[in-house]
Amino acid sequence: MNKTLGGLIGLVVVLVIGLITFFSFCGIEYIKGHELAIKEEWGGVDKTGGPNRDGVYGSGKRIFFRPTTDYVKYDMRRHHYKMVDEEASQGDDPADGPSYVFQVDGGQDVKVGFDIVWRYDAKALQQLHQDVRNEVPAAERKILANPCKRIAQNLVTTNEALKIYYGEGLVGLQELFKDRLMSDSGVAAAGIIIEDTVVFTELHPDYKKQIHDKVVAEQKEIAQAQLEKANIAESKAAKAFAEIDKNKRVIAAEAAKQEKVLAAEAENERTILAAQAEQQKRVLEAEGERDAMIAQAKGIEAKKLAEAKGEEALKLAMYDGVAGERRAAVEKVGLQAEKLKGMLQGNQVIPEKAFMALMNSATDVTPILDVAAAAADTQ
Repeated sequence: MNKTLGGLIGLVVVLVIGLITFFSFCGIEYIKGHELAIKEEWGGVDKTGGPNRDGVYGSGKRIFFRPTTDYVKYDMRRHHYKMVDEEASQGDDPADGPSYVFQVDGGQDVKVGFDIVWRYDAKALQQLHQDVRNEVPAAERKILANPCKRIAQNLVTTNEALKIYYGEGLVGLQELFKDRLMSDSGVAAAGIIIEDTVVFTELHPDYKKQIHDKVVAEQKEIAQAQLEKANIAESKAAKAFAEIDKNKRVIAAEAAKQEKVLAAEAENERTILAAQAEQQKRVLEAEGERDAMIAQAKGIEAKKLAEAKGEEALKLAMYDGVAGERRAAVEKVGLQAEKLKGMLQGNQVIPEKAFMALMNSATDVTPILDVAAAAADTQ
C-alpha cells in the first residue's frame, strides 16, 4: 500500500515537473488583428512561412518553442513622426527639441517642423525587419529623418520667408513636401508608406512683426480693391437693374399697346360678325318669308287648279252620255228663252230673222213658247 502511494506521488511530481518544463520552454504568442509578425528561428528569419509564403504571419495564436523560436510583432496602424532637430534637442525625447532651422532666401532664419503620418508596408516587412527590427523610433531616425531634412531644406531655402509663412505659399510647401517624400525611392524601398504631412513654420518675432505689418497693409489694399470692385459691381448692377426696369416698362407699354390694338381689332371683328350675322338673319328671314309665300301661292294655285279640275270633271260628268246631251240641250234652250224673255219684257221688237234663228236653234220650242206667253200676259 505504501509502495503504491509512493509511486503515485512520484508520478504526479514527474508530471508537474514536465509541465513546468514544457511551459518554460514553450510559449503562446497572440498576434492581434492590427498586427503582423515575423518569425525568427534558430537558423535565422523564416522567409517562406505564413499564409502567403512570404514569411509574414497574420493574426492568431501561435505556439512556439522559446529556446529556438520567437515572433516579432509589428503594429500596422498609423504612426506620427514629428520632425525635429535631434542635435538641438534639450531632452531625452527628440520631440522636445526645436524644429529644424533653415536660412531662407534673404538671410532670414526660419524654423520649420513637419508632422508626418506613416505606416509599415506589409509587402516590405521582411526588409524592414532586417533594418530596424520593429523599433518605431529607430525606423523614424534611420528611414525618415534624413530624407525629410533634405527635402525640407531644398524647399525652404529656395523661397522667401513671407511665401512659406502663411496662405497659399504654406499650402504649396505642404503639397510639395508630401509629393516628394511619398515618391522618395529610399523611403519606399525601406518599407515605409507616407500617408500625410503637416507643415508649420516659425519666424523671429521682429521679422514676424514686419511680415504682420506687411500682411496687414496688403490685406488693406486687397480690401480697398475689393471695395472698389464691389462699388463698381454695385454701380453696374444698379445700371443693369435700371436698364432691366426700363426694358420692363417698355415691354409693358408695348404689351398694353398691343393689347389695345388687339382689343380694337377684336371689337371691330365682333361688329363685322354681328352685322354679317344680322344680314344673314334678314336674308334667311326674307328667304323664309319668300319661300312661305311661294309655298302659299303654290298651295292656292294648286287648290284652284284642283277646284277647276273638279268642276271641269263635274261638268264633264254632267254632260257625259245621252242624258248629258239632253241636259245640255235643255240648258241651251233655257238660255235662249231667258234671252227672249228679256227682249219681250223690254217691249223690244224682235226681228223676224232673229226670232227664226232662235227658234231653229232649239230642238224643243216649248220653253220658248212658254216664255213668249208669259211676256204677253205681262202686257
